Amino acid sequence: MGKTNRETKAKAKWDFAIGTTSRVPGTKGFHYLILDIDTKGKQLEVACNKLDALGCDYVTQETRNGFHIYTNFITSFFEVLFLAKIIGADETWLKIGQRREYLYLADKDQINLAWPVERMIIHHGQKR
Repeated sequence: MGKTNRETKAKAKWDFAIGTTSRVPGTKGFHYLILDIDTKGKQLEVACNKLDALGCDYVTQETRNGFHIYTNFITSFFEVLFLAKIIGADETWLKIGQRREYLYLADKDQINLAWPVERMIIHHGQKR
């Protein structure tokens, strides 16, 4: 049986993406805390309160399913995964990032941050 329209759209979603990784440019082993939170409503307020407690700057970007949060909080990748889980990041997204050894947010719109970041283009399943 052929693929449904939904399956085709889901696959096409990853054919091409421009995004931001958690890796801090010019460092070895340091990552920014970035978050993919797939829920709307109070969760954004809760996440922002937790980030305020960390004392970091952050930018939010609304997505179809929730929001992305980019922060300038730098720590080890292990700590990023730990904090992201506590704050409420999508667990499937975290597992993918753990396998890759970095987190990746496909930017929904152009995003300009006040701190240096690593950008990545994914085209037909390949990193460039």
